Amino acid sequence: MSVQTMTIQLPSELYEYLERRAKNSRRSVNEEVVEAIAIAAQERAQLSPEMESVLDQLNYMDDATLWRMARSRLSEEEARRLEELNWKQQREGLTMEEEEERDMLLWQYDRRLLVRAKAMALLKERGHDISELLAPV
Repeated sequence: MSVQTMTIQLPSELYEYLERRAKNSRRSVNEEVVEAIAIAAQERAQLSPEMESVLDQLNYMDDATLWRMARSRLSEEEARRLEELNWKQQREGLTMEEEEERDMLLWQYDRRLLVRAKAMALLKERGHDISELLAPV
């Protein structure tokens, strides 16, 4: 396998996270970065055409819209309900209706997470400091 060398700039918080993961798994930071990129590439290859289209459209959005997308999250009510359903599933199981509700909330969460990540990447690429978006909520 041939190897290419690449220099990238990472926000400090992201580098520190990768550094901790590397230490915990007794690997190098380089190995952690390569694994993270490989996983992201695999996930991108598995996206639905509809989701690929949504992510591609972000390339054409202005910075203000990208900032809004990068900050979007599930509502407090949706997040609370998803947590309730997850706990209930572990305790006693879910009805078919509850499973459908949980699946829909998970789909919304995954979709929002992908859009947020792409929006952040584009903002960073456009020269914006996105460190506030990387801070724990």
